[in-house]
Amino acid sequence: GVLNSNMCGFSRSPSSTTFPRGGGEDADKPRRNKKVMASTQFESIDARRCFPCWDEPLKKATFACSLTVPSQMTALSNMPERRGETLGPRGAEKTVTFAESPRVSTYLLAF
Repeated sequence: GVLNSNMCGFSRSPSSTTFPRGGGEDADKPRRNKKVMASTQFESIDARRCFPCWDEPLKKATFACSLTVPSQMTALSNMPERRGETLGPRGAEKTVTFAESPRVSTYLLAF
């Protein structure tokens, strides 16, 4: 699928972490670490923006997800991680494979 900015299907989501600064004159001002994460929002018919499927709540299927991401990133899904594999000569990427889901509607898939 194509990573979009529409907050539906497979999209970019802003994320920030706030944590205190060390000592010094700005110690009372929290520091923000702004990042972007990729996420899914398939309810109820947006899974088709990510992959070809029968994207109807009454149609159900099992899903087996594998995500390839930069090694320093975290890959999550709504199923437990089954296997992780480092890729490339310097381990710059990794593929995380998740357990197969039970039969669910496409809008319940998350990664």
